[in-house]
Amino acid sequence: LALMLRPHALDLHRLVINAAPRFPELGRIAYEAGAERMLDAITALLIERSQAGNGIARPLGRSEAECLAEQFVGMLRGLHQLRGLLGVKPIAAARRKAYVAACVDTLIKTI
Repeated sequence: LALMLRPHALDLHRLVINAAPRFPELGRIAYEAGAERMLDAITALLIERSQAGNGIARPLGRSEAECLAEQFVGMLRGLHQLRGLLGVKPIAAARRKAYVAACVDTLIKTI
């Protein structure tokens, strides 16, 4: 989450969103290099941990892990990224850290 909220990351996000309708290839490349890589890594981690019984009670299939990864990233971003994109004051770092921990708890309890 902290990475997504850095000023240069927010600037790049704005730039890509603005340019993607005119340059769809740019949007695709940005998605593959960012969000897709992140989702793939979280999916792989969820599958690996679930098969090892490490923090996840049951084995997950790929489609379920992909869905959970996408939901998790959506929870993490919440309105934090929108606040950053719109120039609204972010919440305090300690509160953001607690929010991330609550997102992880929610994910684990869901499984």
